[in-house]
Amino acid sequence: ALQIGFLAASHALANFFASPLLGRTSDRFGRRPVLIAGLLAGGVSMILMGFANSLLMLLLARIAHGIVAGAIMPTARAYIGDVTSKEDRVASMGKIGAAMASGMLLGPAISSGLVAIGEINTPFFVAAVVSLFNAVSVSLFLPESLKQKSQKLIIREGVLNFLTVFRNLKTEQGILFLIFFTWSFSMSNKQVSFPLLGQERFGIGAETIGYFFTAAAVVSIVMQGYLLPK
Repeated sequence: ALQIGFLAASHALANFFASPLLGRTSDRFGRRPVLIAGLLAGGVSMILMGFANSLLMLLLARIAHGIVAGAIMPTARAYIGDVTSKEDRVASMGKIGAAMASGMLLGPAISSGLVAIGEINTPFFVAAVVSLFNAVSVSLFLPESLKQKSQKLIIREGVLNFLTVFRNLKTEQGILFLIFFTWSFSMSNKQVSFPLLGQERFGIGAETIGYFFTAAAVVSIVMQGYLLPK
């Protein structure tokens, strides 16, 4: 359980430092190249997880994927900000949240089926294929959204993020930071401890646990895709 906790925390820690830096990178070089690079790297990190034969290799793959997540989600949200008006932005952010929840809906369900018919590492290879396919799709079909790129790349923010978060706690946005922290804290605890609880107390394996996460994602899709825009 302790090792699994460290694996989960390593992903979040890498994401914490990478997100601001990669967000700034997309301001400098555009959203499209950062998304493509993130998706390609995401596919590679999934392949590494699938082939991992030691705890160290799995830990490195998780850190790599945490960095990749820092490239994809902030940049995708920035893309939405580029192409929407202020009036439509909340609804559009809700839709991208619903799209993410849809992945959380389909991902565990598909993974459960793949584990049932294949091996425990099969879902990683399928996820890698999907990620690489998305990279090709972005390169072929997604136009660049950023009209005016930054003149220089500001790299200090990734290192100074703790200070930035602390300063924002003192502003009128502070309560939003605390709410989001509480939500993230709860979500992380659920994702890490629920599979352990299910396995130890109820004897359920990866296949069944995936369906529990699917049920939770259904609620999230309804909230973000339907209720939030209203």
